[in-house]
Amino acid sequence: MRPTRLGIVLTGLGFVFALLPALAGEKLWTFWLVFCGLIVLAYGLDFVLRPRRRHVTATLEAPDVLYIGETGEATLTLSFRSENSQRFEAAIDLSETLELQPVARGI
Repeated sequence: MRPTRLGIVLTGLGFVFALLPALAGEKLWTFWLVFCGLIVLAYGLDFVLRPRRRHVTATLEAPDVLYIGETGEATLTLSFRSENSQRFEAAIDLSETLELQPVARGI
């Protein structure tokens, strides 16, 4: 599991809250403490609400045979068993003999 872009940005905002006590006054240290608690809560919710492995199915459709020099197409379909739409990003590692495809994003 990797943090989402939003999680990284929110964590980066923590530097602003960390500087508040140093720049504006010592009594603002509670803002930093509250921010840390909210970040831990947000990452915890992100972890708990992620799709479980057993709820994700992958189906691969590929040609049975490809001869040398022949091109073909393989289709990977990811399905989530969930009532809510899920944003995801799939990156597939390829060998040097296969054409690189763009990163696929979906909902």
